[in-house]
Amino acid sequence: MEQEIASKEKTIEELRRQMGDLQESLTKAMEKYRRCEADLAHTQNSCRSHLQELEKYRSEKRELELLNDDWERSKR
Repeated sequence: MEQEIASKEKTIEELRRQMGDLQESLTKAMEKYRRCEADLAHTQNSCRSHLQELEKYRSEKRELELLNDDWERSKR
């Protein structure tokens, strides 16, 4: 009976150790997930900003093309 109790206690201790290791792994994974999520949000914001700049430059290019067309027509 005492051996059985000792064996069960040893099993309980091993399971507690494993649970602690799993908790630590989970905590690290959650921290990594949060960092990745923050990096993704930053990248998405940066992408949006670059797209807005691109649209601005496209608009300015189009305006310059129209001005150039007007200028070329006025030369004739």
